[in-house]
Amino acid sequence: MKILELDSGNTRLKWRVLHNERPIHQGVFLNTEDWEVGFNALLSNIGMLDKARASIVSGTDRSQLLASIIRKIFGIELQIISIRPIWRGLQLQYENPLKLGVDRWLAMQAAWNHSSSGACIIVDSGTALTVDVIDHQGVHQGGFIVPGQVLMKKALLTNTAELGISYEPTASIELGNKTIDCINHGVLAMSVSLINAQTERYDDVTVYLAGGDAPQLEPHIRARSIYMSDMVMNGLALADREN
Repeated sequence: MKILELDSGNTRLKWRVLHNERPIHQGVFLNTEDWEVGFNALLSNIGMLDKARASIVSGTDRSQLLASIIRKIFGIELQIISIRPIWRGLQLQYENPLKLGVDRWLAMQAAWNHSSSGACIIVDSGTALTVDVIDHQGVHQGGFIVPGQVLMKKALLTNTAELGISYEPTASIELGNKTIDCINHGVLAMSVSLINAQTERYDDVTVYLAGGDAPQLEPHIRARSIYMSDMVMNGLALADREN
């Protein structure tokens, strides 16, 4: 069976093709590109497709467009996954669970169903840094959404004169001895501190990391950590199996 998986976010469309549950192709279209042309070209070269499933947080218009493209090319319906407040042992405590964001929920499902210790912290470090905490009983305690490292640097560049900004990945959280290091190390240290503060909630906890900044964050995490690059996609597969 060949399956197309889509993770449509606010800044990019991530895709993956599975054949008999194994990834064979994957990639990303940025929303700033002429993504629709590239996406159509991609689908035209996939060949036969048995199923398509998606996590979409980029709005109803994008959902309808993606569904229309897939229906036209393959003659199948796009399965758009929605949140279930209590499912597979994970219970949401969000004031309005449907406002959580299906991508965060799918990432939590992937981590919770992988975790051996139970308690886990899910970190997605992209344009925004999201942190979600699940206790040993599978109850989502809540989370944080803050600017990612690039956004924090852009805020300094926009609002402060004559600062040298580098968007290259940073490895150190040590005190800086020049302005550019003070900025880069400080931005990384803020993200690391936010995550490590949550690890102190539990004696036994696993931190699951995804997103472009994960390689810079992981060496500084004080708890057991696992890098799971396709966390949302893995959650998609779980959600689809029980539909």
